[in-house]
Amino acid sequence: MGYSLKRYNSDGERRWTAVYFDRRGDRRSAGTFSTKKQADKKWKAAEAEVDAQRGDHLVRGQVSFRQYVEEIWLPNITVEVKTREVYTYQLYAHVMDLGVSPQMGTPNLDGCWDCSEALFVLDRGVVAE
Repeated sequence: MGYSLKRYNSDGERRWTAVYFDRRGDRRSAGTFSTKKQADKKWKAAEAEVDAQRGDHLVRGQVSFRQYVEEIWLPNITVEVKTREVYTYQLYAHVMDLGVSPQMGTPNLDGCWDCSEALFVLDRGVVAE
């Protein structure tokens, strides 16, 4: 459950930060406001979005890793031709054909891939186990 955190700015004025927890349980800020009522309203709205699985990043969990790589990442990276060939090979040889279609941003607690892990594998040339 979220809450409003009282803070003071450099002028000594009281401000309120709306704090909520995302799907992974990480504490996040929904902004800072001049009244507690505004902050309470904002953290409640942020928690409602997280509960509706729209929270912290709107595309998280909606795009599969394969779709992200093929439609967004590969077409937009600026690298030498040989580097692109190596990336493409490593992706399809070691990451894409694992038999799963992980969603972007899914917590890695249940064995699903996170985009950053897969790109680390790609960048380092490490075979995923």
